[in-house]
Amino acid sequence: MISEQFLLAPIKVAGAVLRTARIVYDLFKFVLNTEKPTIICLLGIHASGKTTIGEKLCSLGLPYYLEIGKELIRTVDFSSPEAALRLDRQIMKDEMERDGSFLSEGVKAAVVETWHIGNIAYAQIRTPSVANSYKALLKEQLNKYNPLFFFLDISDETFRERANRLVPLGIKEDVFIFYQDIKNNILSLLNEYDIDYYSIDANQEVDKVTKDISEVLLNHKVALQKQIFNTAASSM
Repeated sequence: MISEQFLLAPIKVAGAVLRTARIVYDLFKFVLNTEKPTIICLLGIHASGKTTIGEKLCSLGLPYYLEIGKELIRTVDFSSPEAALRLDRQIMKDEMERDGSFLSEGVKAAVVETWHIGNIAYAQIRTPSVANSYKALLKEQLNKYNPLFFFLDISDETFRERANRLVPLGIKEDVFIFYQDIKNNILSLLNEYDIDYYSIDANQEVDKVTKDISEVLLNHKVALQKQIFNTAASSM
């Protein structure tokens, strides 16, 4: 079982403890409809380990899909005033199409980095008009699938340690402040849509984070093809 320390760790937002009942403490709270694809959504800011953890879960037999915007943003010329608008519209379109492929191809479960919640969090900063259009579609997507949300939470110190290079933001702003805003947007969206989620202490070693998530998935009867980790392998 996951430790009490992991489950009860508070989330800090803008220097204060966010008091929310939406963090899931009961591992069996979700009741999954097996007729719908289960989307295991990895949320978190840059350097929280989404891609690394996604690849680890993929090695355990789960299909893994990268963040839609990660490749698209590299092709954008932000000197054009319409660039951000086109980018976020394309991200929304591509994510919807990928969702549709899960249904048409009979995907049972998949790990998806960022998914709609994360995309909207970025769009709220870059293009609020696209974010509003996107939000109008979100509830329908939440009903079509069995989403399991994992928020990979890292401290300010961990972010500054890991984020040792600049990344394309689409706006000129301090990197740290930008990602704090993204974090706040993600948590606000989870609260707005009354979404239960697992808060994962992603300051830990990668194997420990993967083990924590895998234990939750196994409790939800999401099939993993390989043994997770033995005690020695998961020790810090």
